Amino acid sequence: MIKTTYLLTLILGVAMAQDVCHIQGSCQEGYNLNFTLTETYLECQEVCQNYNGCNFFTHEQTGDLCQLLSNCTEVQSSLCPTCYTGEPDCQQFICSQSGTCQGEMVGEYYTDSEQQCLEKCQDHVDCLWYTYSESVRFCLLTSDCDPEASSISVYGQRECYYAFNGTDSSKK
Repeated sequence: MIKTTYLLTLILGVAMAQDVCHIQGSCQEGYNLNFTLTETYLECQEVCQNYNGCNFFTHEQTGDLCQLLSNCTEVQSSLCPTCYTGEPDCQQFICSQSGTCQGEMVGEYYTDSEQQCLEKCQDHVDCLWYTYSESVRFCLLTSDCDPEASSISVYGQRECYYAFNGTDSSKK
């Protein structure tokens, strides 16, 4: 039983180390390299990319704290629900791009901002992309995206909240 538990822990630890991208929570059981302040998750990721020995980072959104780590064996969301953890080479997301997503519609709303449209996308389990038109305050949610040019709307992925950090993205 002990060998099985050890082997399972070893396998799960390796899998986590390879797949830590945009995970809610803070890194526990890691070696801290440094702390710095960054406004967004993506800025924290960029700092980690340029910091020697940084293999993981945790960004705490409400205080803009960016923790740089050499290793991370566990991510816990209960200790810091406003934290997100990732690796420096995780995919960056498409956010606030001029255009419209053409794809399978999963919802439509009238909202006052792109940020509210993004929040609607986050609340909808099938939404992976949003399109927001500020002039008519219309929000379209889709499960896929074939972008088309448009000068009256912007689109992005549901993960854009890592970039926006709770601010109105139309001002960025």
